[in-house]
Amino acid sequence: MKRLGYLPDNPDDRDEPLLMGARPPPSEAPWILRDYCGPVLAQACNDCVANAGFMAIRIKHAQQIPDPVLGARIPGYYVARAYLNIEDHDEGSRIRDFFRGVNRYGFTPEKPPYDYDPAKVLMRPGPSYTSRSFDQREEAGAIYKRIGAGRKLGIMTSLSSKHPVVLGTTVTWDMLNYKGGNQVLDVPSADALSGDIAGGHAMCAIGYDRESVHFINSHGRDYGDDGFVRLSWDWVLHEMTRDLWSVQRAPLYSAS
Repeated sequence: MKRLGYLPDNPDDRDEPLLMGARPPPSEAPWILRDYCGPVLAQACNDCVANAGFMAIRIKHAQQIPDPVLGARIPGYYVARAYLNIEDHDEGSRIRDFFRGVNRYGFTPEKPPYDYDPAKVLMRPGPSYTSRSFDQREEAGAIYKRIGAGRKLGIMTSLSSKHPVVLGTTVTWDMLNYKGGNQVLDVPSADALSGDIAGGHAMCAIGYDRESVHFINSHGRDYGDDGFVRLSWDWVLHEMTRDLWSVQRAPLYSAS
């Protein structure tokens, strides 16, 4: 069974927006961050937001150091749920809350004692997590910025600047059962959206072309094209896709 876990969220006046300013428009040629992605993840809880968020952070790390360690997903997911007071339930989380937790509390590498253990999904991280993650707080400001108006240009500008984009969208069972073939998945039909909905899912965008946006998913390498999938621009610009965040910076581990 493929897990999901993205909880939709509305824009907030407190969000730091991605401002294009006077930047020249990005090139039409795709900018693919695939070489920075590292191993494809496979989520075992409803923690797609933490999977996508830490994928994006690892992509930023990979632009500075070789073979970066992934962030600890289970405690990161717990902290994100705490903002909604649902720590005791594996019910998913919001993208904003994941990055709020990263900014405020930092994060640790995903290795003992914070390896990926689904059995610990409801366990509160101990005091050592807070102390070990302290140096990974972003003191210079938000590591993420919300993409609002001008969504397509914002995505292209972010990716062409080597900033991965984390977003949440509605997915159908057909999309979850996608077998690959480098096919571009188009917006589901109205009938599919009324009866074939699997739930909400967060993914990390790593590139684009004229037809589509390229994503690394968190359902393992058996999904799609070795763990990757392409969604049409119509899908990404549709109202069922929400909460787009450009990951601008990611502090390195003080000791990994």
